[in-house]
Amino acid sequence: IDVVGDSMIDRVKFIQSKNSIAGKAVDSTAKALKGQFVDASPVRQKALTLLEDIGVTVNKDGSPNWSKSIFNKTPELKNKIMKSLSDLPSGEIDAYDLHNFKKSIDEVVNYGVGGEGLSGKSASILKAIRTSADEVLDTNFKNYNKANTDYKITRDVLEIANDLFGKKVGIVK
Repeated sequence: IDVVGDSMIDRVKFIQSKNSIAGKAVDSTAKALKGQFVDASPVRQKALTLLEDIGVTVNKDGSPNWSKSIFNKTPELKNKIMKSLSDLPSGEIDAYDLHNFKKSIDEVVNYGVGGEGLSGKSASILKAIRTSADEVLDTNFKNYNKANTDYKITRDVLEIANDLFGKKVGIVK
């Protein structure tokens, strides 16, 4: 059992190393996008559609009206969504700024946890908006798509290792 355990730890460490390299590749590829512009209209449209689906309307001054929203009585979730969407892109945007918008959602959403109820719904909304931003970048920049795909593959393997060994064991960081 020790030999098998040591072998698995070595493999996980190898994947962690590859994940670190892939993460750096995403960062450098994203930085190379500075000064290149993409149409972020699909991201904005996705966000507006999702907000409409949960009952958010728009006031005459353009501000969101949450009074009929399912999140009306949960200010912490409403604020989480509003904070994440505070810099929602529209129209032509620098691709690196869109990447940073996507990363800002990553900081708010916990991807390893499935949620139910309104917490799960708020996470699903933000994940869908993030996915929309990612699709815009992946569609327009092949190098970005490859770097992202490589990162996701290694991240998925590490998540599987977490599921097998348990997060408390501390093998996967």
